[in-house]
Amino acid sequence: MRFLERDEQPTQFEQRGLVYLQLGLVCILILLWLPTMSFAGGCEIDPKSIAFDNDPEKGVFQPNTEAILNFRYTAWGYGGKPYEYIVFELRRKITDSGELSAPSLFITRVKAQKAHGIARFSLPTPNSSFVLSYHEACLFTHKPLRSALHGGLVSSDGELKTILQFYESNYPGTKKLAEISSEGEIINPEIMTGDKIKPEIMTIYFKPGMKRLVDATIAAKKSPTFEWRKGTDSSPDVQDEEYAYRLDPLEDWSEYSTSKKVTYYFLVPGLYNFELRARYSIRGKRKETAIASIPMQVKEVISSPPPIKTLPKGEGLSPQFWEANRYQQSKALLIGVTQYDDQSFRPLPYVKKDMELVSGVFARHGFSIEKLENNTTKKRIKEAFQELLDHAMRGDRVIVYFSGHGTSLGASNFLVSTDCNSARKNETCIGYDWVKSWIDSLMVKKGVKHLLVVLDACHAGLGLYSKSSRPTPLEALAKYPGAHMMTAGLMEQNANIDTQVGVSIFTQKLVAGLEGQADLTKDKVITLSELLVYVQDKVSQYVFQNFNESQVPVMGKVKGAGEMLFRLP
Repeated sequence: MRFLERDEQPTQFEQRGLVYLQLGLVCILILLWLPTMSFAGGCEIDPKSIAFDNDPEKGVFQPNTEAILNFRYTAWGYGGKPYEYIVFELRRKITDSGELSAPSLFITRVKAQKAHGIARFSLPTPNSSFVLSYHEACLFTHKPLRSALHGGLVSSDGELKTILQFYESNYPGTKKLAEISSEGEIINPEIMTGDKIKPEIMTIYFKPGMKRLVDATIAAKKSPTFEWRKGTDSSPDVQDEEYAYRLDPLEDWSEYSTSKKVTYYFLVPGLYNFELRARYSIRGKRKETAIASIPMQVKEVISSPPPIKTLPKGEGLSPQFWEANRYQQSKALLIGVTQYDDQSFRPLPYVKKDMELVSGVFARHGFSIEKLENNTTKKRIKEAFQELLDHAMRGDRVIVYFSGHGTSLGASNFLVSTDCNSARKNETCIGYDWVKSWIDSLMVKKGVKHLLVVLDACHAGLGLYSKSSRPTPLEALAKYPGAHMMTAGLMEQNANIDTQVGVSIFTQKLVAGLEGQADLTKDKVITLSELLVYVQDKVSQYVFQNFNESQVPVMGKVKGAGEMLFRLP
């Protein structure tokens, strides 16, 4: 190839070559912009599993309203890309002879080889029949398709064209799922042109670069923050949008709120999915978006207290607020284990003083106290839990305090009863899984409003996490139920004793906090978040300065979005 001098004019051949080169570059840019697709697998839907969200026997829908198809599928791939989708076609019968219209496409992402799936669709015309089918070849992409966040409808002309071209050049086979029909009049004719649907949807997107930012934050052992927004491609008629989120598999869905940001301050190693969804209104109808998610892996413990600026404040709370949010009962069960049959667990004479301290401060906050100090076998401790469950009432405030040894076996943690055998922990000790099951019964079956389980024991920090979104008003914390667990330290950390005063350092700081030191916002109300910030700071500093060890108390949400409140005089 020769190069032109500055004043030399290109020949006709050279001009043509430059044009071809420019066209080639444009084509390359277009290919890079589109999600790269390849055919490398298939899928099969079990026809017996198909169910619609209306009457499944009639299969009749109002036109231009969202319907949901539930199904079970099996999917397989060979060298596929990270993103895999099942593609559905919806075609209207144009004539009685069976001629069909051009297809509308709906997609759902494949999450496992065998799983339950959901596809969302709409019938665009009234008094018509439709054929619903799916492509037997799965669609693989290098990048996620935006349509997966739109409830399934492929609303982008460019994305629709790309998918159709993919099936023109690869295996195009489809399998019929059902024939369905529409009835009645078009509810909103202005949103439809011919057979093309203008989606009545809301979309949600994470902050750009969110996955990369979360991974970098976790790698730096810092607390990850998730942020999101309503998509600009949402229908202009969307109103009253609210968001719910969860960290799967650790928690249930949060209460819906307008919050668009959440930070997780304490996490233990594991694989998680942060999942997000929204509900909204369009022309008086309540709808819900598809779920958006970000996977993450935590390799080391992440622990930091929420910043004080994020803690809720309650200045000027009226007597009417306290009356409206009055607990039905305030009950505390205190369990102290001092002696052990298994000599590998040393006696804990200081536990009796721990019990006296917490008994006094809980009583001053209006709790009725039940103590278990002598017969502390596994059977008796479980009976005490059951008795508390039996007498609990809807709207109660409940605290369970356990002081004694903790132990672990692999990833499983246990509370040590008097008859716990270190050689048979699963059979003879009290597992955390059992405690969490009891918590679920107390919150769900009995309707307890706020629960706090305090474990002043070693090996007590596994399986917890804590989060905070934006500064939350006390009204919201008081409104929603919530169960939390607070532990004396992280996994493998000792619960140290202050031998000068003969009491657990964790319990000592916990009591000081509840007596008023944890009122960090100076509003005469102590929330659990404030209590954690205070106790974690004071205990970790004291233990490091006096023992040159690490002990970091942690608190995790077990269920619900609310927090227990302690009112100061």
